[in-house]
Amino acid sequence: MQINWEQLEGVKPKSLSIKEQSGGRIKLEPTRTDETEQAYFDFVKSTLKNIGKYNGLETTEGITCEDIKRWVESVRVTYRANSWRFARASFCNLLQRALTFYTQALENNTDLIQAEKLRDNLAVIEEALFEIKTLKWSAALSNVGKSAAQRSNELSAKSSSAKVKFVDAELLYRIDQYIKLTGSEWQRRALKLCWATMYTGLRPCEWEHARIEEDGKKINLIVVNAKNTNGKAGSDKRELLVSDAIAVQAVRQQIESIVQWKAYARTSKAGSNFRKVYVTLCANALRIAQVQYFGESKGITPYSFRHQFAANLKSAGFSKVDVAKSMGHASVATLNQNPRVMGHNTKIAARREAAKTAVMPEDFVKKTMTPVITVVSDATTRPAQTEASINR
Repeated sequence: MQINWEQLEGVKPKSLSIKEQSGGRIKLEPTRTDETEQAYFDFVKSTLKNIGKYNGLETTEGITCEDIKRWVESVRVTYRANSWRFARASFCNLLQRALTFYTQALENNTDLIQAEKLRDNLAVIEEALFEIKTLKWSAALSNVGKSAAQRSNELSAKSSSAKVKFVDAELLYRIDQYIKLTGSEWQRRALKLCWATMYTGLRPCEWEHARIEEDGKKINLIVVNAKNTNGKAGSDKRELLVSDAIAVQAVRQQIESIVQWKAYARTSKAGSNFRKVYVTLCANALRIAQVQYFGESKGITPYSFRHQFAANLKSAGFSKVDVAKSMGHASVATLNQNPRVMGHNTKIAARREAAKTAVMPEDFVKKTMTPVITVVSDATTRPAQTEASINR
């Protein structure tokens, strides 16, 4: 069976979850956003070419479901756990698109012979989808009995693993001063994004719909959880109380920067997709600033500041429940699954001592190491707030 995989780009897979509403009504909801769907397809589109080359094929149409299953299974030994899960999800999405495509073709078909071929194709695709879904990263011989972190250390370094999962105070100070003095417009925007993320822990993409509510000298930051569509957020939004004056200023400046950019995007031919344009340009600008100043990228990205935010909370003694809610996670298990955050938590004291020798104002270290928010609520719970927890 040959499938023109590239023609499936415009097919919306029938992957729906059931959600019960008030009054006993049932509603079907998509489990993935359009951006996630596109990210999955972009990945398989480039990967299919490599699979084709490996199998000596001139086009991707010659790739079979068995070829895909074999590839997903084999790369468990070379892919880190998170990367492999994304690859598996991407090809599952591709097969779901194929199922939708052939199901629609069968419904519109009147030729009996052709209908039988379509049923055979559907059976092959369904079997491959089931087998790929049931594959486990931990079942590969090289991974048995090892954590994702242990296996990651055994693999050769890749670009994703080179990204810093925390923020070194001395490096940040130098980048901060360099951008403030000579930085471009997008480098200054990137700096605002980084500082605001340091104080609130938002995913860079979550700033698009973030808004503030006034509360005297404090502000409540209302955040639309980015991963609520796949159940990893546990609620549609979270609310953070920002009371530190410097943090309040950073959040205001970030919100203002986004408002200005959106106004510009509406009146220009520039792209208006926040994640693909605003976040990407900020990340690129931050990388360029590092190359300009240090002669090389130090691996610091806007997302590094979200990791630092989590490490700061853990170092300050916040409970795993509070950290999870602050980060927008549905479960504390997510924190345990990401050793890159947990691992660097143990290094905070050493980084703080090292930062003391850096030529920078003493309060700069405090700015990078001190948690300045309190969890107020999510969509389902409002935890009791003690005076001690509010002042932490």
